[in-house]
Amino acid sequence: MEYLMIAVFMCIALTTIVCGGINTVLSQNDLKIEVRPNPDRGWQVDTTKDLESLLMKSAEVINDTLRVPFNGEIEVVENDSEGPMVYERYPGESVFLILLGLSLEFPTYCPRIVYQFAHEFCHILSNFETVSKHNPNTWFHEAICELASGYVLLEGQQHFNYEWLWPNGEVPGETTTDYWKGEIERARKDSEVRNYWEDEKGNISVSLNEWLEKHEDQLQKQLDSYGWWNPEEETQKWRNHLWNAGEETQKWRNHFVYVARVLLPIFIKDPSGWNAIRKLPASRGMLREYLQDWHKQVDDSDKEFVKKVALKFGYTVE
Repeated sequence: MEYLMIAVFMCIALTTIVCGGINTVLSQNDLKIEVRPNPDRGWQVDTTKDLESLLMKSAEVINDTLRVPFNGEIEVVENDSEGPMVYERYPGESVFLILLGLSLEFPTYCPRIVYQFAHEFCHILSNFETVSKHNPNTWFHEAICELASGYVLLEGQQHFNYEWLWPNGEVPGETTTDYWKGEIERARKDSEVRNYWEDEKGNISVSLNEWLEKHEDQLQKQLDSYGWWNPEEETQKWRNHLWNAGEETQKWRNHFVYVARVLLPIFIKDPSGWNAIRKLPASRGMLREYLQDWHKQVDDSDKEFVKKVALKFGYTVE
């Protein structure tokens, strides 16, 4: 009887330890996403839970690759006049606020929601508040976040359910994979960008190193008066009143789509590389120095991944 009591006690103790370990792991993945309904613009109260499910699945495509998943709180609002963007938090605030800029006609169009949310979620994962503000390398962060959109659209394809968000149950013909292909085509419509990157057969014919040597000086200057990446404000200093707001930003984003196309295979082949994005440095040197600082800052298990990214730009980091 004494041995039986000891055995029972040990089983209880072991169960407590194991369950404690399980709870610790689960707490790492305790991500919370809340959608704020906006009936006047299209996000109805009865679609809130479905939208939250879609955004959670979008976040998990990257979050599940992380050794320590992001477990903060995010509030998402639809506002086409301002979004997409993620707000810098005030001191003492814990919740991130993401604005998505969606069409009033199709406010629950899944692929566009996923595309925009993935970009802003990547900003959160890369600690944008501390490493991006007043940093001339913020353009690199923007390019990585564009890559994040492509990654989630492609790798999360099988996890997204369109039917419960489309009006009257009509499923759109465009999947998330199609949407990413569409983004590439939209970038290609900018003939100046396309002709720079592609040869006559449509193949990418310019290396990232060649592109960077030509554009890095200009890229590093595209910060607005608040310290964020915003080519429009810099451009307004010398453009006249006929300048179309948004055109300069879109041109750079078209370039970033091509950067994403070159770097994306590295992330798809080695998804653990997203761990390195959690440790982007606040370095303010040129990209060669920035990548070297990034290599020093990441965990040993991620150094090889940073080497691969740097090599695409023609740099070594050791």
